[in-house]
Amino acid sequence: MTLNTKNEMSFKDTIVTLNEGYYWNGETNVAQITFKEVCIAESNDKIEFDIKTDAGNEMPMSLIKGKAIPEEEDSMVLITDYILQFGMPSDTYYLKFKITKGGISYDFIIDYRDFEKKDIKELDNNYLVEKQALNNENETFKAQKKALEDELANINKMSEEEKKAKETRVTEINQAIVKIDNDIKVNMHKLEVLEEGI
Repeated sequence: MTLNTKNEMSFKDTIVTLNEGYYWNGETNVAQITFKEVCIAESNDKIEFDIKTDAGNEMPMSLIKGKAIPEEEDSMVLITDYILQFGMPSDTYYLKFKITKGGISYDFIIDYRDFEKKDIKELDNNYLVEKQALNNENETFKAQKKALEDELANINKMSEEEKKAKETRVTEINQAIVKIDNDIKVNMHKLEVLEEGI
């Protein structure tokens, strides 16, 4: 067992980083910390999380895992985001965390006073996967819109006679851009609903 005081933890072929910023909603008593896992290809060893009070009592928690995505296109290095949510106990000053993977463990302690008050919500287990999918779809929409805008700009550089021959295509492009803008708005609304939690 390794006592860790840094934010970065090294496992076999894997680095797990404890992100800065710990949050707690005093009204709903939902607290959360977040992690990022960077590993070479998908590992068979799963990450295990454990939380205890300073008296050693086990704490219930909810682990929300994102989809492993390549660091770059065709990269063997995969990045996975995690959100760990739990109820803040009223009778403890220190929270004891343990992260285990492939037989290697790291222990670290966070003072409950280090948790910043924030209006966080209890999140669905599919929250990160759905958020990633919506953000990725919006990026695709933006790339499609840029290609259409570039095509429109090229048409506008043509002679009046050439432009006249492209009138139908210009109408199609403008309609496609309006549809993409609407699709992005729909996805942004879905993201807002997702952030409201369960």
